[in-house]
Amino acid sequence: MSHQVKNIVLLHLFAEVSTENEAREIGERLCQRLNAFGKQKICRMKPYWKTPKYFEFSIEIFGANLSEDQIHNISAILGGNWIGAGRNLVWNFEGDKTLIEPKLRWASLEHLEE
Repeated sequence: MSHQVKNIVLLHLFAEVSTENEAREIGERLCQRLNAFGKQKICRMKPYWKTPKYFEFSIEIFGANLSEDQIHNISAILGGNWIGAGRNLVWNFEGDKTLIEPKLRWASLEHLEE
């Protein structure tokens, strides 16, 4: 029996919103933009302990054709100026420079293989 590798891209986000519903709506709009890359699941949604006016959550993207290079294609769809952090990409809110969702304040993209 062969073990099949699952390709997952993890998009971790912090949004400046006051309710979980607002954060979920942002997540759902982002998922619509990311349909071309595979199935998505919004998960780990909770208030950010360090900054109570933020909610943090993740979007897991599952697809057979996902590779480490795809995080660059995903970042291009999301907009903004991403910087490399090892094998990951990170985006940080600066002044008026936002992603396609203006209430996002921080994001990271990481390719995982399970």
